[in-house]
Amino acid sequence: MPDAIAPVAWLLAPVVALLFVALRLRRRLVYPHELLADRSGARPTALLLRTIRLYYDAAMDAACAVVVGLAIAGYPRPAADKGPAVVIDASASMLAGLRGDRPLDEAARLALTRYRLDEPGARRTRLFALGWDPARRRHVLTDRSDALEAARSPQELAAGLESSESFMSADYALLKDLARRGYGEIRLLTDDASVEGLGVEIVRLPAKPPRYLLLAKAAWDRGSGRSVARFVSAGGAEPDSLWRLGADGAATRAKPEDFEIRRSPSGFELALAIPGAWAVRWDGRLLPFIAPGQPEPLRARGTMAERVVAGLPRLVAGNTGVAGGAAGARPSGGWTGRGVEVADRGGAGRPGSLSVAEARDESWLLPPRLTLGALVASGLDRRADLALGPAAFASAEAATPFWLAWASSAAPDGRAAMAAASRPIRVGDGYLYPGEAVVTPPPGEYAPTGRRVVAAAGSPPERRVVVALALALLYCLKAWLGLRRRRGA
Repeated sequence: MPDAIAPVAWLLAPVVALLFVALRLRRRLVYPHELLADRSGARPTALLLRTIRLYYDAAMDAACAVVVGLAIAGYPRPAADKGPAVVIDASASMLAGLRGDRPLDEAARLALTRYRLDEPGARRTRLFALGWDPARRRHVLTDRSDALEAARSPQELAAGLESSESFMSADYALLKDLARRGYGEIRLLTDDASVEGLGVEIVRLPAKPPRYLLLAKAAWDRGSGRSVARFVSAGGAEPDSLWRLGADGAATRAKPEDFEIRRSPSGFELALAIPGAWAVRWDGRLLPFIAPGQPEPLRARGTMAERVVAGLPRLVAGNTGVAGGAAGARPSGGWTGRGVEVADRGGAGRPGSLSVAEARDESWLLPPRLTLGALVASGLDRRADLALGPAAFASAEAATPFWLAWASSAAPDGRAAMAAASRPIRVGDGYLYPGEAVVTPPPGEYAPTGRRVVAAAGSPPERRVVVALALALLYCLKAWLGLRRRRGA
């Protein structure tokens, strides 16, 4: 503790100066000593205690100065270093390639042969997996040191991680938790070339060339009366087969009459006669997705809402413009869509509803995101989503917000389905939740996005709470003694 002497001495100097001034200004009273009781037999500490009672204020200031000086010098010290920690990126890209030649296999080999310390007396390396928990639907950092200790070969360690982790995506911000736990040396084994380490050693694994098949968009096609799913592909990836998924995740091979495939410059399109949960197989991998059904017709509630809906005949019941016998098709599992209600004034921003209000002064514009960039005159009414006047009714682009709301109502509400799910079902690269919500890895797990990500370890937490409590107790004691002295006077 020699490094704390200088800060404590500098902070005690003002206290000593104030005490010296108080001694110089102290008043003396002349009185006969015969009137006082004889205290020659008192203990030696009595004089010290009487002095502290006389100058308790300076004593408390001195104690606070000592506590602050120790805090400036770094006392109490942070938590002790628990040793090295190795973190394996448990995202979907780690499983790219053939078994035995994947980034996960190389990470298991490095963790088992290079970074595990078995020397007597050495601190053992802790192994963590940075992945995603499908049950809690959030990114997690899991301790897998037991798998590292039990594995006898890199193949066994890789198989253990593959069976226990979801391999969806990773959040590198969770690495700060290791620093808070007291791990000083942190290594991240990842194939993501966009990650930069700050206090973390990045061990880059050889990544595979981009080869993927991804869902770009799925929507209901009003002209053909089918649900159309558009896919993009790269690296020569081609669909092998199409499967229909049941509520329990069981896959049934699609019949030829159930779908139609069309090639496009960036990939292909699937026109599906039956909406619901599907999966496309490519390179032995299964990619699940949701094919939306026919949107529900718009509903009106209120006088102005009825006028608006009456002017949109293609979006209301009885004239949907859907041809063919699949017009009434609905996804499997009982999902029938949410529908959109157009209501008069009030409830702005409410899900499943689009509120409208009549405006006389149209000196504003409708939000461009609702009009696909078109300029449409609008009024201002904060209690409604859309404030429409004569100029808006005369513009054809004013129907765009209602068409977008109607088209988006066909998509299943994934958040509500996942919230109601008790147990997700693994289907290929993703998870199927009751209510036909599908979660798949983000596109960045298949192809580079060009973004830069910083994986920062942070610094060990300082024990400032202890210092704050000590100062609070000292100042509370100082105030209590001051009140007692004032009452005694």
